[in-house]
Amino acid sequence: MSPVTSSPTKAGRCWYARPFLPVSHHATEKSPYYPPSKFGQDSSDDNNGGKSKVFPVGTTDTFSKSLSWTLLLARIFGLLPVSAKTQATVTSFLAIFGTAGMTLLGLHWCFLNFTVFRATKVVFYGSATLSCVLLHRLGKAWPRLSNVWRHAEVSTKHLGYRPHTTLICRTFTALYCLVAVVEHAFAIINAIVNVYECSARNVFRRFFSRWFPQLLTVLPYTPALTPLVLMLNTLATFTFSFLDLLIFNLAFCLSSMFWAFNRQLVEASKQTISRPRWSDWYRDYNVLRRLVTIVDNHISPIVLLSFIINVYHICLQLYLSLTPLPTLASKAYFCLSFGFLMSRTITVCLASASIHDLAKQPKFVIFSVPSEEFDEEVERFQFQVCNDSVAISAMRFFILTRTTLVTVIGLAATYEVVMFQIQTMAEEETDMKRLSAHNLTTDVCE
Repeated sequence: MSPVTSSPTKAGRCWYARPFLPVSHHATEKSPYYPPSKFGQDSSDDNNGGKSKVFPVGTTDTFSKSLSWTLLLARIFGLLPVSAKTQATVTSFLAIFGTAGMTLLGLHWCFLNFTVFRATKVVFYGSATLSCVLLHRLGKAWPRLSNVWRHAEVSTKHLGYRPHTTLICRTFTALYCLVAVVEHAFAIINAIVNVYECSARNVFRRFFSRWFPQLLTVLPYTPALTPLVLMLNTLATFTFSFLDLLIFNLAFCLSSMFWAFNRQLVEASKQTISRPRWSDWYRDYNVLRRLVTIVDNHISPIVLLSFIINVYHICLQLYLSLTPLPTLASKAYFCLSFGFLMSRTITVCLASASIHDLAKQPKFVIFSVPSEEFDEEVERFQFQVCNDSVAISAMRFFILTRTTLVTVIGLAATYEVVMFQIQTMAEEETDMKRLSAHNLTTDVCE
């Protein structure tokens, strides 16, 4: 089917003019995609001084602009494509094989004597390796995903995005990176301060042995290894932190499109002169629904890995909080690290859950359709909105809703209570043993 371009309006301004995309099988030459009177446009231009009542179309907010800063960070670390034609880069191979090597060294070190601390090193670099692999896989599919999103933007150009979508995404990216850099710097400072308080001699050697003990099992310490290993550690820290940033920006862009759809649907349903054509709204909703499905197919493994990493680190931080922190630097780092971890988990949950919430909002407008306007298209639209789960998922294990956030918080709280009870029982048992030993000593002396 050849593309069809709509003709200009009477006033000479075609606000809805755009090519019909092959993704929509409803578009034909006999039935234009959208008539000039849609979305509250008054058909009587003469009565309005030649001006049509149309909704403004946002052209400043697009998918490529909203994610430009996020993709720039990914290009710097070689995680996502550096051009339209994705190719593997030296940085991406360094990230994958470097973190994989640290993971294997951690496994070897963990098998020698298994402890929670040693297992943490394995999980840290293992999750970073898996994150690099998934991001590299997404990078290879990114040109196709961008093309599908661009087609959806053209098909729903009359809807646009939520106001200031690009500004919000870029601001969040800048703040996120700033907090991540500060948090990582605090981690290094905290480790150096703790080592320095023990002894002022060989600070960097003992810092290296504390942060990267798995490497010392196969290689002796040399100052030349420090920059390389620090770079791998920074890359691993950034990689699985970047997952939350990418998920938030993608989810926020999708929710912004649904927000604009709901806003114009409500405004159009209030019109008395020109009522909305429900078949057109049904097509728009299907375009957005298909876009969410395609995006979810690409990022669902990343979402699942992100939640596993975040829940693991939340439980680990709560476990470490049961023991008193030795220095003020340790307390400051714990507050910053745990606050950053919880805030990004909550932000990702809320941004992703908003897609599910906004995709359900059209049912309130559909349920108020008068009986004389209720037809087959409205019934199909109503059935799809009420029964389809339009949401981001974690490889279909669960979808991200507000209930997911409550579940994560409840899991963390339950884990903290259980660990506190176990620690309390252990301390009581230790006190009882000490008291028994003291009483036995007293009886012997008497």
